Amino acid sequence: MIDRYNTSHLVIVGAGATCASFPSGDYRGRLIPAMNGFLEKTGILDNFPELKDLGAEYPNLEDLYSLLSNEMHHQDLLKRLDLAIREYMASLHCGWQINLYDKLMLSVTSRDYIATFNWDPFLAQSYFYMSYIKSDLPTILFLHGNSAMGYCGECHIVGYLWDVCQNCKHQFTPVPLLYPIKEKNYEQNAYIKNSWDDLKKIINNAFMITFWGYSAPKSDTAALAIMHEAFNNSETKKYKQFEIINIAEESLLKEAYNEFIYKPSRISFVKSFYQSEIANNPRRSCDCLFENTMYCLPSSVVDENENRITIQEEDDLLSIIRKMEQIEGEDVFRDCYKQNPITSKKDLVNRLGSRLKGIMK
Repeated sequence: MIDRYNTSHLVIVGAGATCASFPSGDYRGRLIPAMNGFLEKTGILDNFPELKDLGAEYPNLEDLYSLLSNEMHHQDLLKRLDLAIREYMASLHCGWQINLYDKLMLSVTSRDYIATFNWDPFLAQSYFYMSYIKSDLPTILFLHGNSAMGYCGECHIVGYLWDVCQNCKHQFTPVPLLYPIKEKNYEQNAYIKNSWDDLKKIINNAFMITFWGYSAPKSDTAALAIMHEAFNNSETKKYKQFEIINIAEESLLKEAYNEFIYKPSRISFVKSFYQSEIANNPRRSCDCLFENTMYCLPSSVVDENENRITIQEEDDLLSIIRKMEQIEGEDVFRDCYKQNPITSKKDLVNRLGSRLKGIMK
């Protein structure tokens, strides 16, 4: 039986979530392309004349990287390619406007989890900025590595790449990027392996699981198999609730997800973050869903006048902060925010942005 006071919400993030959060690219207009046309759209291909013909023949980065990785004499080329991709990703910045990742971060709590397949730094940057406002942030797992994150191999501590290990004070080493080859090995690197081991444990205990912008492609054979096994082995699988946020046709999504999600589970499909349980019941998604499904009681997050509190597209940072205060009072806020309140997301970025070495230029 599910313990309502120990329920957690797991949000699994794919490339579609970043596209929805940054439809015009980062604040400079730099694109965050999908695997198809990745090297060309980022301009990286221009610096690799030896890949010009292959890039035209294999425009999908997964196909191209799989081809190159099969031959040992391409190892130096792959290292240069890795560095170029890291530099491009690390140069991206979320900017001064509140985005969907910020809203996600403020709408969940420390008992919840976010697992992302994405290399881009936006989720890590959102965590960095939103941590100034509240301390009960979710745990984030970077399943394929991330361009903003580093780790200390000696102390086994993960942190921002622009920071140092708080234990030994050494600069963090970049976490590995798991490249899109069709036969991905999640056991090869300790950081990646630990992330997936943690995900399996979280899936076992999660009450609500939201897939946002993840299309469950058949090329992700290993990832789908791991998640399917975790769903099926979960002691609470018959109680789990699944939600898919995706703009694709529902029939296509059903076909993709029915292959690896425990089939009798309840699955809902929505097109937008604003239609999700997270936005409709911020900071209380599992509590409200538990009362709705287990007790058959209508439940939602309401203010003192019984008006429903939801996250809206027009909400800026300050309006969400006011909603957080209505939901659970001032206890949610960090002391640093109470002592020095911010007036906008721009104020927050300007105040803290200098700590992101080399990013804000």
